[in-house]
Amino acid sequence: MNLSALPPDAMVSVALAPGPGGAGLVARPAARTAVSVGVVGRTGFRAGAVFSGPPQAGTPGHGSPAPAPPAGGAPPWLWDVHLRLDAHVRETARWAEYADVLTTSVAVPEETAERHLARMLADHPGCLLAAVPLRGSGGCLMGTPGRLRLTVVPEGEGGRPSHPWPAVASYVHAWLATRQSPRDLHEARLVLPAARATLRMTSG
Repeated sequence: MNLSALPPDAMVSVALAPGPGGAGLVARPAARTAVSVGVVGRTGFRAGAVFSGPPQAGTPGHGSPAPAPPAGGAPPWLWDVHLRLDAHVRETARWAEYADVLTTSVAVPEETAERHLARMLADHPGCLLAAVPLRGSGGCLMGTPGRLRLTVVPEGEGGRPSHPWPAVASYVHAWLATRQSPRDLHEARLVLPAARATLRMTSG
């Protein structure tokens, strides 16, 4: 696969705090997008950051950018690097079979979301996580081939177009890929400081 032909935001790298805490995670200044995501679950607060764009060479975590070193000799950050594409963008359709995470900008009614999600996963056997925005609630349904389903809905004023669902999907993929417990995401709250948003996640 010729990676140079991919869109610049197709390669995604995610940093997760190795345990509760990590509120000081700050992306290094760079010409790339970084979305901070924190999870408040049954084990406490876990910080993370989602970087879009090709990984930077020569830094820890599969060539990904490194956050500030944890204080007090804490374990290193957990890293995940994956390919994320929009399943309904014609220009990237030829790469979809290689995607680890598939999203779509097309919102669907809640009653048909499961069918759309299942079709995305069935049509792309290599996909490990798919995400479908929900019309009406402003939320998002995410799922894996193993039948894990996560529904994420905004708290407070409802869904806004600014909610970075692709970044949230990448965060969830990283959570699962680094062998964090899916149970910790049930009834968890995702905090996105830049979007001034709090999202509630339920599994089912």
